[in-house]
Amino acid sequence: MSTEPRTLWHYTSGEGLMGIVQGGSIWATHALFLNDSAEIAWGLSAVHDALTKAGLEGHDECARIAANYIDAASSDLWSLEPTYVFSLSEESDSLSQWRGYTKPGDGYSIGFDVSWLSERAKSTQGAWNLARCVYTAKEVASLVATAIADVRSDTAGASDAECGQNLASKLLSLVPLVKHPAFEAEHEWRLVVGTPAPQVKLRRGTNSLTPYVDVHLIWSKDNQGELEVSVVIGPGPATERSLAAVSTFMTGGERRSIRDVRVSHIPYRTW
Repeated sequence: MSTEPRTLWHYTSGEGLMGIVQGGSIWATHALFLNDSAEIAWGLSAVHDALTKAGLEGHDECARIAANYIDAASSDLWSLEPTYVFSLSEESDSLSQWRGYTKPGDGYSIGFDVSWLSERAKSTQGAWNLARCVYTAKEVASLVATAIADVRSDTAGASDAECGQNLASKLLSLVPLVKHPAFEAEHEWRLVVGTPAPQVKLRRGTNSLTPYVDVHLIWSKDNQGELEVSVVIGPGPATERSLAAVSTFMTGGERRSIRDVRVSHIPYRTW
């Protein structure tokens, strides 16, 4: 596995950029309302397959019981405990992600310091998890094996039924990290916000209203750990104006939440 990156990047619009650098918060989207609506169903299937294999090969009753819970969850996705996802990438300037996650002429990637995000997650009450996504069957099997070991350690002496229930609960919280291998080139990480989540809000989505939670990043009145990001301006017809606007923001006002800014190097034209 590759080493942990120093910076992770979130692809968004100009409105999203303003919300983060001026509002000091990010929007984590309900996992069942992500761009690919089948994503969670696919993740559940991959985890179920890995659990079933672990149960058969290791004669592991705990894994077998957990697989039954996962199978039941797959048949009724809306009954799952809500989890909320904020997506990031190891890639700062990716053509496929400009195309997939931003509109022509209105794309920005925002770079967050990984150690800062990790400390932010650890300092927050609630189930927050910042982790790299997994794509291959081997990676999913490793994720499941680690979860089995952790649950067995935490529930030593418990019955197989209790172990299986706890294992299923743990894996359900990790399902948003499991992605189809076709997306592996995105090198995605996710900040997953579980229960209890901050207050749920609604925004307009492509085909319906979309639930999300507003995750505040400015977490100290004395500015300890204050937000500071890097920005890449995506391909567009007015990148120099966008660069001038962001640069002006950087030099004005008391809060300089943008550390540096540059324009994408990709020669991509849609206008």
